[in-house]
Amino acid sequence: MIDQSGIRREMSPLASRSVHLVLEFLSLPSGSSALTRVALELVYTVLTVLPVSIRSHSEKLELVLCQIMASRDHCADIGASSRECAARCLALVPRSSPEPTEAWGHMMKKTLLTMADATDAVFMGLDDHVLSARAR
Repeated sequence: MIDQSGIRREMSPLASRSVHLVLEFLSLPSGSSALTRVALELVYTVLTVLPVSIRSHSEKLELVLCQIMASRDHCADIGASSRECAARCLALVPRSSPEPTEAWGHMMKKTLLTMADATDAVFMGLDDHVLSARAR
């Protein structure tokens, strides 16, 4: 049905507004895991079918999805399936860019830098002082 003439053009504003509302909901500090999961499934569907319609929301969407994946207290009972769904949505965000290859590369660079910072924070102070002094 989406391939019919004019359907994508008419659905694009509705998809954009829907994602805007979902982002407002996901930005709230608390919510049920069932509603979070449904909201993420809506975002996933829009990113799959009409990725261009969320171009204006892509930065905020990326930020919210990263917060869901990384935060333990985003939602008291958020499950692994919601985090997995957020990761799948995050992987589709570059499709909304005019140059998806460059957007994907940029996102991966940011991900690697974030992981490096998180690893440094986790292992900070656990190194052997004698070995670290000799290494310098």
